[in-house]
Amino acid sequence: RMVTHLPLALSQVYVIMIASMGVFFIMTMGGLDFSQGSILGLSAIVICVLSEYGIAIAIAGGILTGAAIGAINGYFYVNRKIKSFIVTICTMFLFRGLIKYLTTNSPVLAAFYEYDYDFDCTEFKVGCTLFVVVVGFIFFSFTKFGTYLKAIGAGEKAAKFSGIRTDRIKFLVYVLSGAITGFAAFISAVKTGSVTSNGGNQLETQILIALVLGGMPISGGAMVRFYNFIIGSFLFVVLSSGLTMIGLIREILGAGTAFNVALSELPGPTLGASGLSVIGLVIAVVAIVLLVLVALQIKKKGGTPLTTLGAVALGIVAVVGFIAFLGKAFTSMTIFIMAPGAFLVLAFLVAMMNIIRDQMEHKGTPLAKPSGCISGDCASCSMHGNCADEAAKSENQ
Repeated sequence: RMVTHLPLALSQVYVIMIASMGVFFIMTMGGLDFSQGSILGLSAIVICVLSEYGIAIAIAGGILTGAAIGAINGYFYVNRKIKSFIVTICTMFLFRGLIKYLTTNSPVLAAFYEYDYDFDCTEFKVGCTLFVVVVGFIFFSFTKFGTYLKAIGAGEKAAKFSGIRTDRIKFLVYVLSGAITGFAAFISAVKTGSVTSNGGNQLETQILIALVLGGMPISGGAMVRFYNFIIGSFLFVVLSSGLTMIGLIREILGAGTAFNVALSELPGPTLGASGLSVIGLVIAVVAIVLLVLVALQIKKKGGTPLTTLGAVALGIVAVVGFIAFLGKAFTSMTIFIMAPGAFLVLAFLVAMMNIIRDQMEHKGTPLAKPSGCISGDCASCSMHGNCADEAAKSENQ
């Protein structure tokens, strides 16, 4: 079933992956962009209008529209020194209102049906997505473009003193991000065939969630990896709609119904919906108490991947417990039993991957020099052969 419904589950990943690459570049240098949804909606309208005159003209119009909005964001962010999230939120509402005005009477229809080629086929959308991602990977990994973005994200003043024209690069990155989203609008218009007032709505939220799921550092810098937005896009699509499309949620709910039926058939008093709600409230309170204790421990001694993931797991358990308390007893208890278990398994795997990565990064690190070792000349050392023991003690400490 998963293999059968996989193309349907992944049909939503193309637009998110292409658009998130532009935001990935912005976040790498420490900026934010909340206007991606409005850029995609307005660019899709331009593409639908220009589709009567040719596909190339329509694509060029969408890219130029996105680049123009990105230039507006870049101008106010770079030249007027306004915070990026303030500028992009303002342009998000401004162009969202323009989209609603342009689609007041009816949706804007595209003329893709006039062409012989089926642009909505999977091969075409996969090819376009791979082309954009490969080009972005080449520029980010093998040119100064990626190095400059990481340098700006790690420290803008230091990057400026090292000779990088930071203002120019930030402006051009916003223009580039808008242009990439304009191309993503073409894929969206091909898929839907028209644009309504909700075109591109909440896309910026989906992109940010996808980037965070992929492990993207919010502040950017040297820890950014190109695969962050790729993995995050797939995870977001699978978690948001893929599980429902492949039928996994239906099977989980069916198992929950069977569990509750079996529970009701047990001899003696049964819990019922009210009893399960009370249990959910108790579990939620206990999870919150444990979450507070873990948070205090993290604040006092610092966090590790295991403690951080444990805190997130406790937060999920608390939320599900409150949902059960609010009356969704059967479904919530089913999710409470199965979802945290799967999450903890995933958290354990991620923690093990982090531990292995840390071990490999520290592998081959020389032993710390013992106190008193200055010259490194063993012949004239006053420790008389006890260097190995002292070094081992220093390393253990």
